[in-house]
Amino acid sequence: SVSPEEKHAIAPIVEYSQMELDEECKITKCTSPVGGLKAHSQRVIRKNYHKFNNDPAPP
Repeated sequence: SVSPEEKHAIAPIVEYSQMELDEECKITKCTSPVGGLKAHSQRVIRKNYHKFNNDPAPP
């Protein structure tokens, strides 16, 4: 089964505020946002997905 954290990580999160994304960025060591809020949230999601699955972060 999928944990709530995993569901959160792979869900299409588009409702995050920029501040929330910036916080998430610090946690995930994400690079600068590219393509605005939605693109950045998708990047954070991909990084989280890989983190939860113990895979290397995608480019």
